[in-house]
Amino acid sequence: MKDAVYSKLKMKTIISQKDQRVTLADFIVQYFLNLYKMQIGASDLDIGEAVLAEPSTRNYGKDKTYILNVKHKGKLRSRRMTIGQLGDNIANKSICFKVIYDDILVVKVPPKPVTDFEEYIENINTERGVAKQLSRFVDCVTPSIAVILKKNPFFHDKEGLPLSELENKYIACLREKAGLQNNLKIDQTFIIFMSLSKYLFFDQVISKLHKIKEEMQSEISSNISALWDMEVFENIYGVDHNAIFSKINTACITFEKMMASLLKKHDQTAAVPAFKIKEWLIAYLAFEKTELETDDMPSGFTDDLNLFQVKFLKKYKTDIRNYRKMITEHVTNKNFAQHNTKFKGIIENTLNIMGRLTERQVAIRDLKPDNMFVVADPEMPDAFLASPDKYSLGLIDFETSVCYKTSDGSQIVQPLLAGTPSYATPSHLFPNVVLQSVFGDLNQILYLQDWYALIGIIYNIVTGDILFASTGKLLPEIMMLSQKAGSNEAALGDILKKSSWVFWHSAVNEYNRKMRVSAKYFKNLIVEMPANGNPMLFLKIEQAKTRLAKTVETNISSQKIFKNPKTRKELNKATPEKIQKLLHNWENGVNVPETKPELKTGIIQFLQDLERFKSLIRLYTQSISALKQKSPKLKVYYLLETAFNIVLDASYHDNWSDRIHPRIGLSRTAV
Repeated sequence: MKDAVYSKLKMKTIISQKDQRVTLADFIVQYFLNLYKMQIGASDLDIGEAVLAEPSTRNYGKDKTYILNVKHKGKLRSRRMTIGQLGDNIANKSICFKVIYDDILVVKVPPKPVTDFEEYIENINTERGVAKQLSRFVDCVTPSIAVILKKNPFFHDKEGLPLSELENKYIACLREKAGLQNNLKIDQTFIIFMSLSKYLFFDQVISKLHKIKEEMQSEISSNISALWDMEVFENIYGVDHNAIFSKINTACITFEKMMASLLKKHDQTAAVPAFKIKEWLIAYLAFEKTELETDDMPSGFTDDLNLFQVKFLKKYKTDIRNYRKMITEHVTNKNFAQHNTKFKGIIENTLNIMGRLTERQVAIRDLKPDNMFVVADPEMPDAFLASPDKYSLGLIDFETSVCYKTSDGSQIVQPLLAGTPSYATPSHLFPNVVLQSVFGDLNQILYLQDWYALIGIIYNIVTGDILFASTGKLLPEIMMLSQKAGSNEAALGDILKKSSWVFWHSAVNEYNRKMRVSAKYFKNLIVEMPANGNPMLFLKIEQAKTRLAKTVETNISSQKIFKNPKTRKELNKATPEKIQKLLHNWENGVNVPETKPELKTGIIQFLQDLERFKSLIRLYTQSISALKQKSPKLKVYYLLETAFNIVLDASYHDNWSDRIHPRIGLSRTAV
C-alpha cells in the first residue's frame, strides 16, 4: 500500500456569499473529492472542484448534492455525492452527517480533535462494546475503518476478506505505516465512518409520511372551485366552516377584481390568462407567497403587483390564516386516515426496541429518529410499515450509551454527558455520582432517560413534529451552569434541582399544549405492547401508584383544613370527579362556608393536588389492568400520558422547590 495522494479542494460554490466560513460539511466534501481523485488515478496536479448541484436536482430537506469534477488527462471526469447533517450540533458530542457516495455512510466528526491513532481505535471499540451487548437482539451499525478504506485503491482488498478480518488487517497496516493514517482524517482529526447501505433512515421514513405542506398546495389547487361555490365547499369541508367560506370567498372575489384592474391599467389583460391568475391566488393561499413569477411583464406592472400583494395580504391576513388553518387540519386528518396503520406498526416496533434495550439493561441516552434506521428492503413500497413483523428498527451511534446494571456489581461506567436537546433531560448533563446523590436510584434515571426520548419519538411518528422543541432550548444554559460548578458535587446537585423545576414546568406546558391539539389522533391509535418491555414498565407503574396512594393518605391525614374523621374518610374514597366538583364549588363559592382568603387558597391548592393524584392513580390502575392482559393493548394517548407521568415523578421532586409542581393535564376517559 502506498501513501494516499491528497489535493486541495477548490472552493467554487460550496461557500455562500453571505457566509465565508468553511463548514464541517465542506471539509467532508473535500475528503470525498480527494477520494474520487484517487479512484480515477488523478495526480495532485490535477484540478478538482465540488460544485453544488442546481436546485432542481438537489435532494429534499437538509441534504445537498454536489457534483465532483476532476480534470484528468485532458478530460473532465465527474460524479455526484450527497451530504446532509443528522440532528443538531450538541456540545460534547460528535456531529454526524449522512453521506451518499456509492453507499449510504454515516460520518461522525468528534467534538474535540482526535489525533492519536490508538485513542481513535479505542473510541471505536468503546462504541462496539455497547453494541455487542445488543447485537443478538437489536440491529446495530457500528464504526468501521474498512467501510471507507476499501473504497480507496491504495487499500484494495485483493483477497476478498470478510469485513471483520479486513478491519484487523487495515488497523495493523496503519499501525505499521503511520503516514497512511491520514486517509482517516479530515481537517487534522480522525473521523468515524459507518455504513448504512442496507437500511433506511428512520427520520426519512417518517418525513415521507408527513408531507403536509405539499399536500396543502395540492388540496387548494385541486379544489379551487370550492372558493366560489358554497355547496362544493360544504361537501368537502363541512358546514361548520361556512364562516371561513364567506370570508375567503370575499377575499378571492376582491383578488380577481383588483388583479383585473391592475392588468387593464398596464394593458396586460390579454397577456395574462385566467389560469395564471388562479396560480397566483393559489400561491397566496397556500404559502402567503410575496414573490410571484412575472417574467416578460413590464417593470411598472411588477412594481404595482408587489404593492398590490402587500396591501391584499395585510387586508385579508386573518382570513387567509384561518383558511390555511382549516386546510391544514383537513389535510392532516386525511394523512392520518391514510397512514394510521403505518404509525401503529412503527410505534409497535419502536416499543419493541425499547423492550430489548430494557432486557439488556442498556440506556442509549441519545435515542432519537436521527439515530435509528429501518431494517427492510429500501426498494419496498412503504405499505410494509403497517406490518411490524415484516421489518425491525436498528440503532446507530452508541457514543452516549451505558449499561446500567453490571454483572459483577461494579460501579456503572460514567457515560458521556450529552444528549440531543429535544430528546434529553437535565439528568443527561450531570455525572453519575450527582444523579445517585440527588435521585437515589441511578439505574432508574438512566432507564427513564430513554423513556423521555421515546415519548418524543412516538409524538414525532404520529405528527411529524418535535414535541419538546422549546423545552430543549433550556438545556444549553443548564449545561453552562453545570460546567461552571466544575467537580463540586454539592453545587452540581443544587443546580440540577433548581434547573429541574424550570425544565419540567416547560416540558409539561409544552406537552399539554401540543397534546390538546393532537389528542384525537393518539386516542385513535391502539398498539400491542411487546412482552419484553412490559415487566419493567409494569414495575415502574406499580411503584408510582403505590407512592401516590401513600401521598394521598398522608396529605389527607396531615392537612389542618378538613379535620372531621368522616370527611377525611370520604376524601380518601372520593373519585377524581367528586374531588373536581368539590374544587369547583370552592373556586366559585358555591355551597361552601365563608372562609378567609388565605385559608380558601390553601383549600383550593389541597383539592387541586388531590384531584391530580387521584386522576394519576386511576390512570396507573387502568394501565396496569391493560398490561396484565394476555395480549396487552393500550391507546397511544394513555401510553404517553402514563410514561410522561412516570418520568416526571422520578425526575422532579416536590421538596426541591416551594413553587407549584408541574402538572400534566390528565384526561378522564378510560384507557
